[in-house]
Amino acid sequence: MRTTNKGPRNLFVNNVMNIRDLGGHGIKQGLIYRSGRFNEDEDLDGKSLLDEQSKDVLLNTLKIKTEVDLRRPGENGNIKASPLGETVSYNHLPMYYGGENVLTYVGERSSFLYDNPARIKEFFELLSDRNNYPIDFHCAIGKDRTGCMAYLIEALCGMEEEYLYRDYLFSNFAKISGICKTEDIDDRYGATLKAYEGESLQEKTYNYLNKAIGVSTEKLDAIKDILIDK
Repeated sequence: MRTTNKGPRNLFVNNVMNIRDLGGHGIKQGLIYRSGRFNEDEDLDGKSLLDEQSKDVLLNTLKIKTEVDLRRPGENGNIKASPLGETVSYNHLPMYYGGENVLTYVGERSSFLYDNPARIKEFFELLSDRNNYPIDFHCAIGKDRTGCMAYLIEALCGMEEEYLYRDYLFSNFAKISGICKTEDIDDRYGATLKAYEGESLQEKTYNYLNKAIGVSTEKLDAIKDILIDK
């Protein structure tokens, strides 16, 4: 399954909202996907949203090997394994959004201490291992926490800034709460990353992930080698 290299790389999978391939515009296709959740959330005991057709597409067409879940504790339905089954590694990296800057938020909410920068480090360390691919990462609806991580990956891989805006805004075509606006990027992600040294957004993102988040240069270079379509 391939999408156009120039237009939106949207995919259709039954009961999975806002799913698309990050590939295209300089990133290899078929390696990393962003989406909404695979199971019910908010303490509903992890009831799967996937029917047999959607599982077949995710497992046998997209060949997902790793699921990264960015939802809060409880919000993920208290699951301990992927709804896709035992062949898929489930990684729960809870991040808080709530209108905050996903890149920098650290704080306690509902008796849980969130450390988004630490989770970002774990996420990018997962991305540095070629054996983890193909990967799907998601939050609840694939807009804010997922959008932020997609922005980081795409910026690290050198996508032009105009496309970063378009990819983020494309979530407005999905069934989401609220509306994605360019100000979300400018006021949060863009402002944070552009404070770092570098001649380009790609260099600034690299330095942010290395110096602020603590991802080693070896792992950042490995991610670029895996994902950039040379």
